[in-house]
Amino acid sequence: MDKFYIIQSLKPTDPDLGQQVHDKIKDISKSEFFKVTNKNELLSTLDYIRLDLTTNSDLKGVIHIHCHGNDKGIGIRDDTDTREFVYWEDLRGKFREIYVSTNKKPLLSMCACKGFNVAKLVAYFQPCPYEYITGSFKAIGFDDSVNGYSTFYKALISGKSLTDSIGETRQNFPTMDFACFNSTQLFQIATDGYKKLEMTPEKVKTRRDAIEKIIIDHFGFINEQQKNYLDFAFSDQGENEHLEKYRTVFFQ
Repeated sequence: MDKFYIIQSLKPTDPDLGQQVHDKIKDISKSEFFKVTNKNELLSTLDYIRLDLTTNSDLKGVIHIHCHGNDKGIGIRDDTDTREFVYWEDLRGKFREIYVSTNKKPLLSMCACKGFNVAKLVAYFQPCPYEYITGSFKAIGFDDSVNGYSTFYKALISGKSLTDSIGETRQNFPTMDFACFNSTQLFQIATDGYKKLEMTPEKVKTRRDAIEKIIIDHFGFINEQQKNYLDFAFSDQGENEHLEKYRTVFFQ
């Protein structure tokens, strides 16, 4: 059985979008609504969800966060519109705790009105904290954020598969650009991001030269065997072996 945890933190002038999603499904599902106004409330809510799912092993959680966000994290606002920023690093740890504590892995929905970058939800060389993530790469209008997600959840509640529920939502709300990523896709996104950012020739050379300098500073020289090892470690083959080790960690 799916249980929906709807978390909302929006500007005081915004409509209660998360509340509206909850209202559309509360009579046909098991669901709870949480309005959070600071970082501690958000993290405490995620702790509550972890305990609830751990205690009730028959439940599979759907965690829905309705907020404003950017590449660095999400903004939690109180009733005076004071914003407290929560970084993705803070959230990843909490989601990882939920992931390893439950037999049925929860689905995470990030409904950020500014869109979101899914790559920021995945840390390099850390275990994946999500089974599935839904969201959009672009801004979602207020109406689509409510009607699109409630359509998606109603499809799940009716017993439709995740794939069919996604397809129905995309068909009915094409401008929403609704997307869902599983852990395999998240790994590919994370590795593509790593290659793009960290495996440029300039950065590879900088890292190799830095390690060679450490060896010379420590021992006074670098021998041929050490040079050959560095040449391999920073070659395409060496970097691919590095990413394979990351794959092992990611799917722990």
